[in-house]
Amino acid sequence: AAAVVALLLIYRYIRVRRRHTDEIQALVDTDSYTGLHSHRWFEHGAAEIAAAPLTDGHAWYVVAFGIPNVDTITGMYGQETVSRFVTKFARALERAPWARLAATHASIGHVLCLAATADAEVLAEDVRAFKEAQEYIAVGAMNVHIRVRAGIRALDFPPMDIRKALEQANLAIHDEEDDVRVYNEEMR
Repeated sequence: AAAVVALLLIYRYIRVRRRHTDEIQALVDTDSYTGLHSHRWFEHGAAEIAAAPLTDGHAWYVVAFGIPNVDTITGMYGQETVSRFVTKFARALERAPWARLAATHASIGHVLCLAATADAEVLAEDVRAFKEAQEYIAVGAMNVHIRVRAGIRALDFPPMDIRKALEQANLAIHDEEDDVRVYNEEMR
């Protein structure tokens, strides 16, 4: 009888621990401002997907979108407006035919995705058209323009470290030449 009680207690302990671990993982994988997938979730998911080679000359790209003046926008309209904008942007990105794995990091005004294409310049034009169509949000009775910049980084094959690709895509976001930039080695 004591052995059965001990086994039941051990079983219950394992179940509770697993549930708590799953809850903690869900917190890590979810952006607290938007309720959508987080950048941490993206890092793991993108690494798994990019590990498989593509055919027909296609390659995987990390696309990072960022609000360059997020502190100003947050100061003027509040974090709720930034979060609503990032959520709207990510939801639209989920419907874009070229985008996969949309994720957000709303506290810094970023949205991430993967894209598969044979031509980085065609992807850049798709990204430009997409972001320009999404750069507005209603705030009260006003339709506010929120400028978005995008950085694109090829993952190559075998794929590079996703964090490094994100860092380089973010470098491309902050390049002042254009609102949509494909990362190149000159940006280091």
